Amino acid sequence: MAEVYSYLNGAIHHYTSVSSTQDEIKTLLHDFSVQQDFLCVFADVQETGRGRHGRTWTSPAGNLYMTLALRPVGERKYLGLYAYICGLALYDALAPHIGGAEKALKWPNDVMVEDKKLAGILMEFYTVPETGEDYLLIGMGVNIKSAPDERVCVDDIVPECAVTPKDVMEEMLSAFDAWQTDYIESGAAHILNTWQARGWRLDEQVQAKLGQEVIKGQFSGFDELGSLIILLDNGEKRRITAGQLYFGDEKMDG
Repeated sequence: MAEVYSYLNGAIHHYTSVSSTQDEIKTLLHDFSVQQDFLCVFADVQETGRGRHGRTWTSPAGNLYMTLALRPVGERKYLGLYAYICGLALYDALAPHIGGAEKALKWPNDVMVEDKKLAGILMEFYTVPETGEDYLLIGMGVNIKSAPDERVCVDDIVPECAVTPKDVMEEMLSAFDAWQTDYIESGAAHILNTWQARGWRLDEQVQAKLGQEVIKGQFSGFDELGSLIILLDNGEKRRITAGQLYFGDEKMDG
């Protein structure tokens, strides 16, 4: 049984345990009121949490596991911009709790602290079968009390930090509302420029793994849809909307 409460102009469902917040929210969308801006599910524990490319997201108690469902603003081709809005909002929510530690946003979906992953974002476009209504699902995981090897948690940076998963979730939702309003009122340029200023290792060589193809070059900005542009050694520009990117001396998977 969930604890349900209102926050801003949305509904939040808090569970002790779920299989995954991404799966749970899909069962709730038929009750999504047209008067609400968003629906949010967060859980103390996920039994089968997952990240990008189907990777397992370890989900012990003490960390934040949440999924946000909303009706996105604008045409579907602009949905990629929400990755930047979410990244900025999560960065803003976490910044007050990690002291002076070096922090940055890694394309497309990670918050990095001291070159280690602190948080990740998983986006999915979902159509409710019964109604045909379209939603953007944004799953987020934040390591607060614990983290797998080679990652970092808030407690590693600020031992015995008093922040709770609920605190981070509500601060993220408030920041998301502010950044989405900025996007609606002013367009994508400020969003992309701010994200770039906070970007991780963008001044180093980047390799993109696109299926079986690997390309190398330098980061060269974003286009109006939010695609990342890589300038190849031969002068060609490639636009990247999805794939795995490796910066500097990062080792490539596989």
